[in-house]
Amino acid sequence: MSVKIKWSNLFNMPEIEFEPAPPRELILSDELTQSLAWLTAVTRHDRKLLRCDENGSLLVTDAWSGLNVCDQAELYPESGTTDTATATKLNAGALVSTSTQLVKCSFVRKSGGGSDVIYVPPNQYYWYPFPTYSVTVAVVPDPGGTASYVGVTCYV
Repeated sequence: MSVKIKWSNLFNMPEIEFEPAPPRELILSDELTQSLAWLTAVTRHDRKLLRCDENGSLLVTDAWSGLNVCDQAELYPESGTTDTATATKLNAGALVSTSTQLVKCSFVRKSGGGSDVIYVPPNQYYWYPFPTYSVTVAVVPDPGGTASYVGVTCYV
């Protein structure tokens, strides 16, 4: 059995280009209709193909939502002084949640290794999607910045 549908803006997908233009009507089989429903998600203005990260988590959700907590720390960097969280277990990544101030986070993947520096705005989450040995947090600017709490959670 097939279904005849009129094209609407909910079928617009930036990944698919039609030449010369999108069809006015489509004839879809039941199987294709069901497959499209499973493989796409709709916003208020278009439909998007679903994608996953390397862990299989849908990218329409938080990347850490399918993982388990293995380490956590509450940091309080102050002007002139950093604060560091060192992971005690192997992990898949670290989530940083900031309080009221912009902070500078230095992520180290393995002991003695170099760091990746990310500035995280106030009242935000930042997901660092790599195994993490330590996270060092500093106020911005340093010296002279305002101290604030920063949460670091590692997931496996």
